[in-house]
Amino acid sequence: MTDARAWLLRLPLVVMGLVSLPSAAQPTLRVRAEARIELGGEPTPLGLRIHGALLDDLGVPLGARELSVSVRDERGAIIARHRLRSDRDGRFHVDVRSPDDTPLRVTAIFGGDASHERLEVERVVDRSRADVRLHLELARGERVLPLDDEGHEVRARVSSDAGGEALELELRDELDRTLARATTDGRGEATFVVPSSELGAPGAGRLVLWTHGDARRAEGRTELPILRRRVATLTLAAAGEARPGEVLVASGALVDAHGPLRRRAIGLFDGDRHLGSVLTDDTGRFEWRGTVAREDAPRLSLVARFESDEPGHGSAASAPVDVVVSVAAPFNPWSLAALLLSVASWLGVRWLWRRARPAPAPTPQRPPIAMAPVSARGAPRDLRRAGRLSNRRDEALAGRVVARDPAGREHHADCAPDGTFALELPPGAWQVRFEAPRHAALETSVTTPHRGEWRAVDVQLESWRERALAVFRRVAGRVPIDGWEKRTLHEMSAQARDPRVRALGRDVERAYYGPLAPSDEDVEALESRERAVQGPPAARTSPHEP
Repeated sequence: MTDARAWLLRLPLVVMGLVSLPSAAQPTLRVRAEARIELGGEPTPLGLRIHGALLDDLGVPLGARELSVSVRDERGAIIARHRLRSDRDGRFHVDVRSPDDTPLRVTAIFGGDASHERLEVERVVDRSRADVRLHLELARGERVLPLDDEGHEVRARVSSDAGGEALELELRDELDRTLARATTDGRGEATFVVPSSELGAPGAGRLVLWTHGDARRAEGRTELPILRRRVATLTLAAAGEARPGEVLVASGALVDAHGPLRRRAIGLFDGDRHLGSVLTDDTGRFEWRGTVAREDAPRLSLVARFESDEPGHGSAASAPVDVVVSVAAPFNPWSLAALLLSVASWLGVRWLWRRARPAPAPTPQRPPIAMAPVSARGAPRDLRRAGRLSNRRDEALAGRVVARDPAGREHHADCAPDGTFALELPPGAWQVRFEAPRHAALETSVTTPHRGEWRAVDVQLESWRERALAVFRRVAGRVPIDGWEKRTLHEMSAQARDPRVRALGRDVERAYYGPLAPSDEDVEALESRERAVQGPPAARTSPHEP
């Protein structure tokens, strides 16, 4: 009987333990928002009326919430303590009796709830000075501050029974850093101009307006929740054609005006079909690889998407990239026989034609710069003393051509939007310089009269980005980096054993992928570090060689 009674006494404990097991294995995550209390006081015939408002971090009233308000004198003794509830507009007030006009310290406490944190606000109310009410707003009327803009206007308005003019104001952020100061005009208004560079990183924050008052007016304080945001830009590139079974490589970058966005998730889509996801690296770049299926024919429309879960950056999507998927026709042996017969016939005709035609004239040598003569046959007459300036991708450059002779005479010409230029040189020896923004200049010697080398030329310039990348490629070819010919710049610098090589790789990576192109001084500094790491660089056999 005694054992049965003991088990009956233990039964509730066993049941409670079994019930608590699932809850112990299921952690609960709660995300709470911030709240704020606007607190003020006005003198009454019998003492003081304390009034305020309870709001969330976006300024939405928190109604039917319980608060505690206490009032102390200068020595810290409690004069009054009240428990009350906010109305549906979040407002509350309480009347306090006080026999004199000594300053009082008012404390309002909100204990928090399931969605908001606990909050305690304290303010000194000086009944010998008039109460000051502050209002703060952005010039655009919104609470989103684009950090891509140069600056922002913030307007303040002061109202008081003693007037709002000539009152000194201070604008701070949520970290209590001073952003700007101003003095109200005759209407009690003031305008602050805050540069975006002073507002801090993207994300949620607050603007705090503060005044110490003066001999007639009491101090005051108010806050305005804001959201600092930057625009994100997402790019995407891929091959324009693929076949089923091939691996398709799509790459791109996610950046904003401040630089790359690191370790962000990028989704690749074919229309609304999700193909996969990747993370951006430390330079904001990403690369996705996928196998092309026969069902992808006749085309893929690739789009990269960045779904932002952070308030400081909005979502972004790249421009669509169309990839044509070519499906091979079924094998036909008769088609192969016809193809072989056609090839044999073509080879026979070519052999007979070569035997019958005269020997070709020797091919003119390429000038010792990235400047190739272009045949003038069939060219317009006004181009027989003209040329074209382009980059290594054969894209036109709007540059400039300058020619000087030993006597100091100078002839120059600006390139047209399509890169063409025309420059008539009198007889003599000339030093000709080709230059374009963000590209390394190129010089050569030309003597007129000539044998046609100045009649029509094609000049290609090397960009400073390409010149910077060539620095690390030369170093990677000399130090022991396995398979460097097939690796990316980031992989090569990470695998180098020499810390100087790794540091050089990081700087070259910033110069090549950075939002601003490097200058000639930047590239010269990198080449100087290259010589310090591995001695003098190998001589270039051609300006096209990186």
